[in-house]
Amino acid sequence: MPSPDESKLLLEIGDMIESAIEGKNALFLARSTWDGLRQLSFRVHDPELANDTLQSLLADKPNTRFWEYRMHHDPEWQEAGYIFSLFPLANGPDG
Repeated sequence: MPSPDESKLLLEIGDMIESAIEGKNALFLARSTWDGLRQLSFRVHDPELANDTLQSLLADKPNTRFWEYRMHHDPEWQEAGYIFSLFPLANGPDG
């Protein structure tokens, strides 16, 4: 687990990324920290728009920590299924 100071920094970086791509183009799914890595998972409607936004963040912002991203074509949400399986009792506000 990261130290409190490192955790705060990682949250700030994650918030910056989330605020840049969320909205009408992306849905935040999960945040995990393991093996010295922080992973953010999103579902993206327009990958080109998300790619341009993330490339701009990498180029424009001073990065206090190295970060990178990958996109996978997953129209059936199969990769997201793993995340959903971690929370079988999460029914949402209507459940």
